Amino acid sequence: MRASRHQGMTLIELVLTLVVVAVLSVGLGHYLRYGIDGYSLTKDRTEYQGQGRFVIERLSRELRHAVPNSLEITHHGQCLSYTPIAFSGRYFSSSSSSSVPDENLTAMNSIKTLTLLLAQKVELNSTSSVKYRVTIQPMTAADLLPNVLESEDRVYSAPVITVRQSDQWLTVEFPNEVRFFAGSSGQRIYGYQQKVTWCFEKDQLIRSQEVGWQTKSLQHVVMADRIVPLSGKFVGQGAAFNPYGVINVVFDIGTEEESSLYRHDIQVLNGA
Repeated sequence: MRASRHQGMTLIELVLTLVVVAVLSVGLGHYLRYGIDGYSLTKDRTEYQGQGRFVIERLSRELRHAVPNSLEITHHGQCLSYTPIAFSGRYFSSSSSSSVPDENLTAMNSIKTLTLLLAQKVELNSTSSVKYRVTIQPMTAADLLPNVLESEDRVYSAPVITVRQSDQWLTVEFPNEVRFFAGSSGQRIYGYQQKVTWCFEKDQLIRSQEVGWQTKSLQHVVMADRIVPLSGKFVGQGAAFNPYGVINVVFDIGTEEESSLYRHDIQVLNGA
């Protein structure tokens, strides 16, 4: 009877096996690494492109609800400021000697109160201190600031000390009698608070809003944090500060590996 023979691997076979396993391991490692890198790149791309779309949508919406002629581009195109509308509507007159509304009013006389029909219903808090200002046909952003006087003590804007609201009707009271510089052909009046500024700073786009009239403070919010440095800019095209002008916003957003260029035109509705 023949004894069974158990034959092991030779040295050459063992070396070849180890080489094959090593090659397969390296290939699998590269495959897994490329998969992980691809996932990470896709995740980053989704994140910064989402930031870019959010910035465009938010800025477009806010500029379409800005007080006419309140836009300013400063710091060599790095900053854009505007004054958001708190309420707007068609005004009527309530003079100091008569409280009868005058729908045919075309030139504002000295008044202490003013009644308006809101363009859309908003909830406003009554206040005993200066919280809002109102303006009729401002020509520049400076016209919205306090203590801006024209000839014969006429003003483009005035502070409001009390607000009384009934459904879509609103009555505002001024601390003293005021006379506006001009009436609006559409009898439009705008109520507002403090201005908002968007600025490109290094790799961020920051939105700042002023709070308070007497003691001002700033509230800062980072809207995007992957801006390619020196790529962001605001440009007023043609009649950007006239009715139906255009503001162009440009920025590059992304990572060191790749980025996306955003170039968007925003129509400015500066009708009186």
